[in-house]
Amino acid sequence: MKTPIHQKHKQVIQKEVALKLELKQSYTTTKINRFQIVFIAFFSFLLYSNTLFFSYTLDDTLVITENTFTKQGFSGIGKILTNDSFVGFFGENKNVLPGGRYRPLSQITFAIEYALFGLNPFLGHLFNILLYALLCVLLFIILKRLLLFEQKAAWYLNLPFITTILFAAHPIHTEVVANIKGRDEIMGLIFVFASILFILNFLASESNRNKIIFWNLTIMSFLLALLSKENAATFLLVIPITLYFFQKKSFVQNTIAIIPLFIALTVFIFIRYKALGFFIGNHVEQTELLNNPYLHTNTSDKFATIFFTLWKYIQLLIFPHPLTHDYYPKQIPIIGWSDYRAFLPLFIYIGLIIFSIWGFIKKNFFAYGIIVYLACLSIASNVVFNVGTFMNERFVFSASLGFCLILAYSLLIVIPKSAIHKQFPNLVKTLLIIIIGLYSVKTFSRNFAWKNDLTLFVTDAKTSTNSAKVNVSAGNALLEKAKTEKSEIIKTDLYNKAKKYLLKGLEIYPENIAAWVLLGSNYLYLEDYAQANYCYENCLKLNKTYSYAITNLASLGQIAFKNKKFDRCIRAYKTLLKYQGAKTDTYYWLAMGYSDNNQIDSALYFLNNALKIDSNYYQAYNKLGEIYGKQKNDLKTSIYYLLKAYKINKGDVQVLQNLGVAYGINGNFNESIAYLNKAIKIDSTNYELYLNLGGSYMGLKDMKNAKVCFVKADVLKATKNK
Repeated sequence: MKTPIHQKHKQVIQKEVALKLELKQSYTTTKINRFQIVFIAFFSFLLYSNTLFFSYTLDDTLVITENTFTKQGFSGIGKILTNDSFVGFFGENKNVLPGGRYRPLSQITFAIEYALFGLNPFLGHLFNILLYALLCVLLFIILKRLLLFEQKAAWYLNLPFITTILFAAHPIHTEVVANIKGRDEIMGLIFVFASILFILNFLASESNRNKIIFWNLTIMSFLLALLSKENAATFLLVIPITLYFFQKKSFVQNTIAIIPLFIALTVFIFIRYKALGFFIGNHVEQTELLNNPYLHTNTSDKFATIFFTLWKYIQLLIFPHPLTHDYYPKQIPIIGWSDYRAFLPLFIYIGLIIFSIWGFIKKNFFAYGIIVYLACLSIASNVVFNVGTFMNERFVFSASLGFCLILAYSLLIVIPKSAIHKQFPNLVKTLLIIIIGLYSVKTFSRNFAWKNDLTLFVTDAKTSTNSAKVNVSAGNALLEKAKTEKSEIIKTDLYNKAKKYLLKGLEIYPENIAAWVLLGSNYLYLEDYAQANYCYENCLKLNKTYSYAITNLASLGQIAFKNKKFDRCIRAYKTLLKYQGAKTDTYYWLAMGYSDNNQIDSALYFLNNALKIDSNYYQAYNKLGEIYGKQKNDLKTSIYYLLKAYKINKGDVQVLQNLGVAYGINGNFNESIAYLNKAIKIDSTNYELYLNLGGSYMGLKDMKNAKVCFVKADVLKATKNK
């Protein structure tokens, strides 16, 4: 029996209504997705907008402001690609850290920025924020495609959206985003997420042509991730597990989809080998505590301390306060297994690993979050290899995604199914407002610490009170600030503040040779020559060839001499003599100190020793001439030594002046005038030369020329005094 016409008409109408409803829902969903993307991008940008007018900070010196490759602009890109990341700063491959550092891609962006805009921290921060916003948008898009949970809640309580918002707002990311150098972390994760999207498109595509395109794009994007930062390699585990958890594809299909990741890894290893000359290890034996915090620690205590730091990561993810950029020795204490702070985290992590294995089989969401956290953290945990410090907040940048997934899932999926939610129906919204609000406020406020080096170091020295490095860095930043200060009162105050930080740093780690140099310089500025000498001598006790200590100690002696502190000058050069051995300059300045301190015999002794080392050391002959002429009244011997100095160096103004004066006193005015005129040809602004020349003309009764010389001397002296 045929269906009546009116019923057919009714069915057609119902189908049309259903189609319109479906299209309307699709349009609404698309509109919501777009709004969510815009919101995420704006929210991420707003969180870090206060960094836009900050300066370069911390490790920006290594890769931007003091990196010669970066500052060569486009022409430096080739060198960036073929060297360790720190060579452009040190000028050579210092092998500061085991394994080397090869992260050329972010540095190339810095070189391009420099070529186009010069040193411009505003643009550096702007690009970091924009890249971070892009990263968060990509994360949301990926999660929308992976987390297909049935949720009847409002769009703003959607699991992908809330996970992304939590990730964007988490304060532990401030070190990465607010520090321009942190771009390597951001770019690495951007290209990892791009790789995931290409893999998902590969699996969803029906066309072989499209599959080939997405396959190749995966290779390119993951290679760029590795070139941004090596820790992208941890996603070689995370991505296959992600496909296993959330993609209903066969093992073969998933395996084919991830092959490009391993092709990219192979290419990266080859490029890295060609650039650095080794595959994984450069066999560096690091003997500096600040680059190897476990230097004097046995294996047992080392791993006990590592698990203590692994627990601190969990603490900071849950409650990100206080934050600091510095966890260097001895901010983290070395502990043993008898300390509960070691064995409790060990049990916790063992539990996490066991649960993640069980959850992997069951496809438990919490297990997935734990796996993401553990895998991403593994390479920076110090368990695999020494990363040069106990821990750093930037080390959990990628790993924090696992935590955010677990937190969002707990709030949006677990709590609504619990009994407590029936009693408090607004509990989830309240918790989200509190958590996201506190995270956002903390992130925005923490950013201000990254304004410049001085602000960062002084701020974090209050948190990392037991870190030798941050205390010394704060002291150094205050010294640099003092150098630019015009007010003597403020300048002195800055020096005194710097001294406190430097003393604190040395109290924590007395073998910090750079800190001794800085403290010595601080005392030198304060004209406390005895303490400055003590500091520089401590440097030389640690390393008798340390160039900064040698240079500064010599400067101390000369400054003390200039200020007529002859005993301090003598002490400084005796210290150099003790650690450096016989040097002509050391003997000379000892003679200078003794001579002006009226210890003539000692001065003559050191000058003669200088000439034994170098018979052409004309400064010694010149000083001998001065001593015999001025202090021993032996003009014949004085002229003898001065002529020897002149024979070696005919262009030294002081030698010429001394000869002119000696011949003038001896009554040989014509010779005096001849040598003084030679000196004036070299230095016509020296008023003393004209005074002496005028005196010699007077000796010849040539009052006309004498008057000309005296007038010239008065003019030059008045000009100099201005």
